[in-house]
Amino acid sequence: MEQKTTGQLIVGFLVTAACAALLFAKWKNHEFVDAITLGIFALATVPWLLPFITSLKLPGGFEVAFQKRVEQLEQTSSEHNQIIASQERQLKAQQEMLQQLMANLAKYSISDYIFWLLKGIDQAQLTSGEYKYQQDGSMGRNLRFLMDHGYIAEVYPEPSAGTNLRDVVKITPAGRDLLAIRGTDAPKN
Repeated sequence: MEQKTTGQLIVGFLVTAACAALLFAKWKNHEFVDAITLGIFALATVPWLLPFITSLKLPGGFEVAFQKRVEQLEQTSSEHNQIIASQERQLKAQQEMLQQLMANLAKYSISDYIFWLLKGIDQAQLTSGEYKYQQDGSMGRNLRFLMDHGYIAEVYPEPSAGTNLRDVVKITPAGRDLLAIRGTDAPKN
């Protein structure tokens, strides 16, 4: 419902006050409810009920339709629906771009060896299998990379040779997202 302007409020109050004065005059003369009283009362309520009324039928076949108001509301609703549809299309396009960007970042931000290290740890945890730690320098560096980028939780101290990484490495939600986005990509090499 739209707000009434000051002018509309003043007219509404004046119509209601005039009707109230007429009703008071009738009641003062001990004239109570009759057709004229009901008509005056109905006239007093029209300024306040007008926004809610689309048509009005009176005795004698007299009908008033507030079609202009209905058309305005339909036009406004149609405009809003168009705006919403446009914004939904923009949002969907932006979501698709972000998903593509994230997929590309996940594919190319880390080497295949580091990804397969994370994938191997994940598989060992899922199957209760083994993924043994090797103290060859590169595995420690790659674990540090995964920790630094938030794909696994901190592992301290460095595991000893032969430690099953399934038992000491915790994959973070970001790591799970990377695994889901990257899937089972084949190594590039």
